[in-house]
Amino acid sequence: MLWRHTRIRQSEASERVDQKRKPGLKAKATITKVQLVKAVDVFKDKAKDPKQQLYAIHGRVNEREMRNATFAKPHGEEISQFKQHYKRFPTIGMKVDVVTDENGYWKIAL
Repeated sequence: MLWRHTRIRQSEASERVDQKRKPGLKAKATITKVQLVKAVDVFKDKAKDPKQQLYAIHGRVNEREMRNATFAKPHGEEISQFKQHYKRFPTIGMKVDVVTDENGYWKIAL
């Protein structure tokens, strides 16, 4: 009986994860990782310049860890907006505001 109960709970959890979030939802995130990567690593065959270096910012939102932002290197407009808004560059453990975009993905609010 316990196995059956657990199976139902896992199914319910996966349904909640698979549901598309509405645009404009707001939450707090904690930055968990700041990585220097190439555009091809993030955007695959859709990368405009596959060799472009990016900072990939990962954060935990509602107990899920995911990539919340990518900033071009050398520093572009987005990272400047981030620093202006949060008064410093992204660091692990930092709390940031996130909002869902038109596709339901969490993005750092600038």
